[in-house]
Amino acid sequence: MLDLHSHILFDIDDGARRIEDSLEMCRVAVRDGVQAMVATPHFLSPLFDVSPDTARARFEALVARVRDEEIPLEVFLGGEIYCIPEIAARLRDGQALALNGGRAILVELPYEIVPAHFPQALFELQSAGYRVLLAHPERYAEVREGGRFLDDLRDRGVMLQITASALTGEFGPQEKKLCRRLLEEGRVHVIASDSHSPTRRAPGLSDAYREAVRIVGPSDAERLVEANPRGIVERGALA
Repeated sequence: MLDLHSHILFDIDDGARRIEDSLEMCRVAVRDGVQAMVATPHFLSPLFDVSPDTARARFEALVARVRDEEIPLEVFLGGEIYCIPEIAARLRDGQALALNGGRAILVELPYEIVPAHFPQALFELQSAGYRVLLAHPERYAEVREGGRFLDDLRDRGVMLQITASALTGEFGPQEKKLCRRLLEEGRVHVIASDSHSPTRRAPGLSDAYREAVRIVGPSDAERLVEANPRGIVERGALA
C-alpha cells in the first residue's frame, strides 16, 4: 500500500515533533503493510509557516535515517497546499511542493466554507497543467450538506482523498457514514492516513482497506490504497 497523505516530517507543522517520532511513524506504517509514504507538510497555511527548503532538509534527514536503520519504506516528498487565491502563482514560484515533484497536488480547503476564489484558483491550477487531489472532503461542510459541490468537483476532474480513520469511525459516525456514501457513489480516488504522530492519528491503512473491501469489493479497495496513489505519485495520473 502507498500512503499518499502524511505528516511524518519532524518539527515542521502539526505532525511529528522529533525525528524519532518520524521514524516510529515509519515503523508503524510498515508493520501495517504500507510500503511507501508521501510526506505532505502544510504549505501556504494560515496556521503554519513552512518553507520548501525546510521541508526538503527535513525530508533528506528522514530518508537518511530510514536508510540507516533499514526501515523497508519508500518515502516521497510532497505537500498539503492550502487553497489561497494565488495558489497557482505560489506553486510556479516554488513556494509550495507538488507530489513527488510532479504535476499532481494535494489541496486543502477551509472546513466550514468553500472560498469564493476556489473555482478561479482551480481553473488556474488546471490551466498550468496540475491534477488536483482534494484532501479529506468528509470534513467540509459543503460536502456534508450535499448539493452540487461534489458533482462540480467530478465534472472539473478533481480527485478526492478520504481519511482512513474517518472511514473506520475514529472521527465519529457522521464522518464514517459520509465516507461510506462517497465510496458507494464512486467518488473516492484515494484513501490515505493523514497521520500526525505514532499514536494520535497514527499511520496505517489496513483497517480502512478492509472497510473499503466490505463497501466496494477487493479490486476497487486495492485501487484506492495502491494503484491510484502510486499512479498519482509516480505519473501524476490515476491507475
